[in-house]
Amino acid sequence: MSPERKADGLAEGMAESFFKLIGARKSPHNLQQLKDSLKYISRDYDLKLEDERGNLYGKAEVQKILEHWQGIRDIPTKEGEKSSYAVSRHAIISVPAGSDVDALRDSVRELAAEVFTSKGFELFWTVHEHNDDHPNEPDHPHAHLIINAMSRAGKPCKSSRLNLRKADLQHIRERFAFIAREHGIELNATSRTVRGQHGAEHLKEKMFKQNDRPDMQNSQTTEREQEKTRPNDHSKSTKRRQRAYLARDEVIANCREWGETLLKSTDPADKKRGAQLLAHADRMERQREAELKLDRDLQKVSEQEKGKEQNERTTKATSSRSALKYPQQDQNTKHNDNARTREAIRKRKAHERDIREGRATYTEGELKKQRYAQYIREKRERARRQQDQELQR
Repeated sequence: MSPERKADGLAEGMAESFFKLIGARKSPHNLQQLKDSLKYISRDYDLKLEDERGNLYGKAEVQKILEHWQGIRDIPTKEGEKSSYAVSRHAIISVPAGSDVDALRDSVRELAAEVFTSKGFELFWTVHEHNDDHPNEPDHPHAHLIINAMSRAGKPCKSSRLNLRKADLQHIRERFAFIAREHGIELNATSRTVRGQHGAEHLKEKMFKQNDRPDMQNSQTTEREQEKTRPNDHSKSTKRRQRAYLARDEVIANCREWGETLLKSTDPADKKRGAQLLAHADRMERQREAELKLDRDLQKVSEQEKGKEQNERTTKATSSRSALKYPQQDQNTKHNDNARTREAIRKRKAHERDIREGRATYTEGELKKQRYAQYIREKRERARRQQDQELQR
């Protein structure tokens, strides 16, 4: 797709091409998982599955094809047994709501033939659409593809396996947008950087709202989302993030330069495109300011979290010291000992007051303590006098 067509789609706010490849770890690794994947995309075989040659299959025919796939490569069949790498890959292609479903089918069929079938990869695919028979489907039509991860003419080596990199996925997005436009579905294929977006921004904003509102602390978020949006992870500006910011600033500058150039043209279409590009640059700048503000807010949240962790560590250390001091007793022993000491002092003072007022007498033990105290005082007095006499001599 040419840069001019991408710029037109970007300025007009055209929908983006969507192609998602499920990760290899979540892909089938044995025959039963592969059957479950085919059962899922066919809605329990209520929908017909189409292969790379355009043939339609039901449940019985699919079983025969799977036996053929096993001939290409050794797929584990025993329960609990898994292959060291994925036996198939799951891809999703989506178009905006209201798009022609037949046009989507033609586009997917042409894309699959160009990208996968031409390289020897077999596949099954079907289209999901919202209708009376399937009311639970989303409004936007989309296609599911189950692709054999081993090429038809391949051998069990790395070169014959399906291995799509980030650049390959972007190329597929651009090819699908080009093919879909030919079938009447207007799509664009630009990167997030060009659009002024980042993949984790919505997760960051969601995390900030959860930290800001106590009633959202237990919202239904997955552990992976919570791991992505941890404050300490986003409080540091990584080199990758800095590169993304620099690339976006370059895109904004290019949009402004190109837009101002087009505004000077005498062609009304060029002037319209220039105004749209300048408006897009303004939107990206506003979004950049909002993201920077969000980063500052997240930094504050991160500092608060660090302060809480420091207080928790201090409290834990204090509790540990108390536990070492009173190893055989509970944590309230120290407070109980202080209370008992205060109670003993109160009783002793009350007893001495009763003795002075004649309401009580000293016990034998108390008399011994008094006599011993008197002996110590007299001994100290004699020692002081003897020292004074030696100094006078």
